[in-house]
Amino acid sequence: MKFTLVFVIGVLAMDFVHGQGSYAPNAEMAGTDAIYFESEKFKSWASEITLERGFKDIANKSIGSVNFGTPNEALGISDKSAVSFGDSGVAVLSFNGWITNGSGPDFAVFENSFNNEFLELAFVEVSKDGTNFFRFPAYSETPVNAQISSFDLLDASNIKNLAGKYKVQYGTPFDLDDVAIDSVRYVRIVDVVGSIDTNIASKDAQGRIINDPYPTDFQNNGFYTGGFDLDAIGLINYDGEIFLNNAEVNSLSLEISLFPNPTKTSFSVSGIGSGIGSGTVEMYSLNGEKILSQTIDESSKSVVDVSDLQRGMYLVSISSEDSLTITKVVLQ
Repeated sequence: MKFTLVFVIGVLAMDFVHGQGSYAPNAEMAGTDAIYFESEKFKSWASEITLERGFKDIANKSIGSVNFGTPNEALGISDKSAVSFGDSGVAVLSFNGWITNGSGPDFAVFENSFNNEFLELAFVEVSKDGTNFFRFPAYSETPVNAQISSFDLLDASNIKNLAGKYKVQYGTPFDLDDVAIDSVRYVRIVDVVGSIDTNIASKDAQGRIINDPYPTDFQNNGFYTGGFDLDAIGLINYDGEIFLNNAEVNSLSLEISLFPNPTKTSFSVSGIGSGIGSGTVEMYSLNGEKILSQTIDESSKSVVDVSDLQRGMYLVSISSEDSLTITKVVLQ
């Protein structure tokens, strides 16, 4: 079964200012350096991965590690599926060839945020031999006077050389010039612990605390997410065997959408592409209590009545024979 993690942040702060920092703005603004997954720049995609899961909440390690997604979700072309790292999780990805230091960015890392401002970040490191890694100098100008909470927003223009800067299917580019290396065979991704608590905080290349949404320990139907969620690594300046898809990954083309979101009385669940067929929509409170369950019919579209529910944010699980999508909906 293929899992797709979708974060939909329905309420944006009215006074949120975009593109005011020192670096490139979000994927939909002029001057961005985000690279869309369908760009002809990409020659291949990461084909192998080893993953060490991190914690649901590093401040409370006793509650265990995340378990959402499988490592295979991060292989091949970006497809909106992802594997959750958890707080301080680490993955090493490789390919049958070399990323070379060519003109412009040499590769890009894809996270799965469905919003330009809900950003979960990670450090990026590279290696020739899989043993000695060199970290890209990362920079975060996000203020640290208050914790970015679980559903708060970030300005991409305050961030440089951190994976997760851009929304789903827009890759964050990395240039080997920044680490003065001519070619690499391994890319390591290290989750940023976004807490401003100095005992557990991650810091950028200038020693500044990196402030991003924390904590992010969400659960649905026994699946726990947290921290960075890796979708794919696209290879640009690359010499080696071409890899686009993992044969073990279900190739079903499927997108799930909720509309409208936020909503007041109801929302529609739509399956695009090959269709979701029959399945079930379930809604949960953020503490995991099931609030609603409804069958989806073969038309691949179903209206869910939420007029009697309390206002707030809910987790929505949309399951069918071939997929499970976990998203969020805001009731106003």
